[in-house]
Amino acid sequence: MRQFFLLLMAAALVVSAGCTTTRTLRMKIGSEPNGSHVAFQMNRKETGAADWIYLGTTPVDTVRRVDLDELKAAPSVKLKVMRSGYKDRVKEWTGAGFWREYKEKDGVFWAPRLVPSDR
Repeated sequence: MRQFFLLLMAAALVVSAGCTTTRTLRMKIGSEPNGSHVAFQMNRKETGAADWIYLGTTPVDTVRRVDLDELKAAPSVKLKVMRSGYKDRVKEWTGAGFWREYKEKDGVFWAPRLVPSDR
C-alpha cells in the first residue's frame, strides 16, 4: 500500500510540474449600459490572430486559464464590449502589459461607457 501511495504522489508531482506555466486569470468586466456582450482574444506570435472567445454579458466576473509564457509573448490581448445600437469598445494590451496590469491589480477590471451608434 505504501508503494502505491508513493507512486501516486510521484505521478502527481510529474503532472503538476508540466503545468507550472498555466495560470488562472480573473477578469471583471462591466459596461454602461449593462447587458452588453464581452469577448476575449489572445493573439499568438506564431499563429497571428486568434478567435474571439465569448465571455458572457455584463457584468462579467470570470476566470480564464492561460499559459503564462504564451501570454507574456502575445503581441496583443484584447477585450471587446458590444451591444446593438452602440459602438463597440475594445481595450488592447501587449501580452506583457496585460500580465503587468493583472499583477498590479490582482485581476483585470474594465467598465467602459458605451456610446450610441449613428445607425
